[in-house]
Amino acid sequence: MVFRREGDTFIGSVEPGKACIIPKQGKITYLTSHVEITESTWMSIDQGMDVDTDEYVWGSTEGILQFRKRASFDSELPF
Repeated sequence: MVFRREGDTFIGSVEPGKACIIPKQGKITYLTSHVEITESTWMSIDQGMDVDTDEYVWGSTEGILQFRKRASFDSELPF
């Protein structure tokens, strides 16, 4: 996963090139993943695509998963 910063948002995705291989449902698939992180949200979509046809095999069928921070654990991190 490679991230870049755009303002207050970190945007990440798997490196291009079908390098993240995952055998699933009798097929060889590669992972596509897109993540956006802010101070209070996490949005992510992960899907497995057929290596030969680039067709969807597994993963999110309902679109982007969206999470909102409910608590902070900053005080537990060492500085």
